Amino acid sequence: MLHKIRTHVLHDRSLLRHYSVFQKGHDKVQQSLFDILGFGKDSDEERASRTVDDLKRGLLSEALLLKDPEHNEEEKAKLETLKKAYAMLSDENFRRNYDSHHYSSNDAQLHVLVDGGKVAANFNPEYPSFSFLDHSKTLEDGELPQTSMGDYREAFKSATGIGASAQEARPFSAAEAKGALNGSDIHFQMNLKFEEGLLGCTKRTKYRKQVQCKVCSGEGSQTLKKRRKCPQCLGRGSTVLPSATYHVERRCSFCSGEGTVPPPPCSSCGGAGVTEQEVIVPVTVPPGMISGAIFRVPKRGHDGARGGRAGDLVLMVLVGEHRHFHQSGSHMHAMLPIPLSTALLGGIVTVPTLDGETAQLRVPACVRNGQLLSFRQYRTNQGAESPANPEHMSNDDILFHALIIIPKEAALSGKQKKALADYEVDAVPLLSEKETSSDEKGDLWEQCAQLKRQYKHWFEV
Repeated sequence: MLHKIRTHVLHDRSLLRHYSVFQKGHDKVQQSLFDILGFGKDSDEERASRTVDDLKRGLLSEALLLKDPEHNEEEKAKLETLKKAYAMLSDENFRRNYDSHHYSSNDAQLHVLVDGGKVAANFNPEYPSFSFLDHSKTLEDGELPQTSMGDYREAFKSATGIGASAQEARPFSAAEAKGALNGSDIHFQMNLKFEEGLLGCTKRTKYRKQVQCKVCSGEGSQTLKKRRKCPQCLGRGSTVLPSATYHVERRCSFCSGEGTVPPPPCSSCGGAGVTEQEVIVPVTVPPGMISGAIFRVPKRGHDGARGGRAGDLVLMVLVGEHRHFHQSGSHMHAMLPIPLSTALLGGIVTVPTLDGETAQLRVPACVRNGQLLSFRQYRTNQGAESPANPEHMSNDDILFHALIIIPKEAALSGKQKKALADYEVDAVPLLSEKETSSDEKGDLWEQCAQLKRQYKHWFEV
């Protein structure tokens, strides 16, 4: 009789335990995600073989059954449930764990969320079977699963919602207050004049950036004299999940482990710690910049939040074309018109310089059309500059391409025509009919062939 009484008492206590859990709503049977998408009649094998396309078709078929989800609140909530179920099952890893554990209650969900469905006691309250794994034998000695920091960063961001930069900052929370958020870089295109890129300058650049909030000094929260104890964890910083099968202690979701009520967000920045503002920053451009060059201005990007460092201003330079000069690599090129007399006899001509002034350049006698005359830009104050050897040019040289100006017939005076006629009489002919040998004729034809290849674009109209 005493044995029956004890058995009855133990049975009542067991029912009371399950009843209390049932009343709290932590072990209620919930609708399966596959049931929500219309696959409730599938067997275990059929569920395991379902693809993302099958899930999409199930989502569309169930959504078409709704009559007016835009105005009907109940159908609107059901549509959101369909979307959430599809989003969760679209993840391959989640669907694999979900299908392997067949969970539809919070207790079973807790097992998958805590243990990941991989290395732990494979126990499901809906399916009473035990399969324990020895943690010491799951990995060999010295081996660790290889993963990248990007995987950890994405997993941390998806689990906590905390961004990696100030641009991704959400409204203030206690969890975000623990870590600094660095500001991101700003990529900006700067247009320069030819002289500005060559000689260097200081430009005032205007752009919009995120600056540190002046009210909260980038913290994102208001300053309180005294903080209240967290009503959910009662100041412990952690809470215990009430479950029929597990006893799991985790960080308090309300205070994020602080143990106190989070302070209200800053009224100026909304808790982000930064505000958007237009700034004007002087940027010193170093000399010798060419189009496509990229250089950084440190700490001129977006400001960081909660003590994070500021990003950089990354500038890509576009240099405009000059009226007289053309830049090719590290050299400057320009056309230099030379009179016929100066080209034959040599002399001094006036040339433009990069600083907008003029200088004197000595032209050698018998200069040819297209010949390169090198001019040292930064030696113009020493008088007339002699052309340097083009094979030994430096980055400071300007390469002038000689262009011989042939006057028109009407521009020649009688005296000039007579002088040219006397020059033609006294000049030694290049090739005479009697003295021309077969070798000289071959040289002539070779010169014509070379000239044709070099100036073939003249024939194109």
